[in-house]
Amino acid sequence: MREEQPSPVRWLTSSRCGASHTCVAVARLFSIPGVGVRDTAETETATALFLTPNTWNTFLTSIRNGDYDHRA
Repeated sequence: MREEQPSPVRWLTSSRCGASHTCVAVARLFSIPGVGVRDTAETETATALFLTPNTWNTFLTSIRNGDYDHRA
């Protein structure tokens, strides 16, 4: 049996992030369904979080609804 090599993960960061390094990077995972999320300031050493597709979609919906907006 041939051992499958994992495909490299392609991390994506918003173009709005700029040089501030205060953003997160996301990657679609192909070996298992889900999304990886990590800090852009620690690209080589950051621990990535794994979110299931359902959790990722719930998180995006919360962002779109303004649930995480800071209000003064």
